[in-house]
Amino acid sequence: MGTNLFVFEGPDGVGKTSISKMFSSYLKSIGVACSYYSFPGDCSGTLGKHVYDIHHQMGDAGITTINPTSLQLLHVASHIDAIESDILPALRSGQTIVLDRFWWSTAIYGSVFGANPESLRKMVEIEEMHWGDHHPMCVFYLKRRSTLEPSPMAHWGKLVEAYDCLVGREVTRTRIEVINNDKSPEAALKRILEVYKRLAKESHD
Repeated sequence: MGTNLFVFEGPDGVGKTSISKMFSSYLKSIGVACSYYSFPGDCSGTLGKHVYDIHHQMGDAGITTINPTSLQLLHVASHIDAIESDILPALRSGQTIVLDRFWWSTAIYGSVFGANPESLRKMVEIEEMHWGDHHPMCVFYLKRRSTLEPSPMAHWGKLVEAYDCLVGREVTRTRIEVINNDKSPEAALKRILEVYKRLAKESHD
């Protein structure tokens, strides 16, 4: 069994953030000590928030261009900062962690948007080193036939294809549940809770 770490992954526009927050709220409602985090992060005063802002409004930071490899290095730096400062201490204290994005996003977005493949591989190795023995109990991979984004990304199809390939590789070492979100967030959450309850039962048997 993995650590009490539940990861939500998938390309932008699959409802990942909304559903992961719903899952976190459910766990808290039944008395589970739970903390929610997202990568790179959105909490004021953190490296992750700065990286998020640079990624989405780099002009506001006085930056005109960022090399795709450099951008992913910034993301990995923010991941490690959150892992070491907040997530690992919480896991060690017995908390359950719900995490929106993982190193998967670095690998996928970096490859689709042109980062150096060897650099990406080494970035992932470094991040995994910081996770140590803390492996996800489950990665929920959310899928849809079409994106929820009002202005679909030009590369959305490539992102989905890349995620599917990564899932095919990772399924041998990580528990992955593919969650369809074509109906409603509530229907997707119901499926996620079924998986969670089964995992909780297995961990106590």
